[in-house]
Amino acid sequence: MTALRHLAAFPNCTAARFVGLAPARRGQPGYWSTHDADRDGIACEPWRGGSAGGVRVHRYWSTGRR
Repeated sequence: MTALRHLAAFPNCTAARFVGLAPARRGQPGYWSTHDADRDGIACEPWRGGSAGGVRVHRYWSTGRR
């Protein structure tokens, strides 16, 4: 069951929260490096910034292509 929840969390942080796996630390089910915007080992963490929803929207790392 945990493996299915981990895979269900892959698309984005909303999906990870929906299946109850966010925020997730590196090594835990639900952790995907693409969801770790600041690369601190915690994916889909709440962000206390300007977003009314409390969720930080981030861009994926640059590939060098335009």
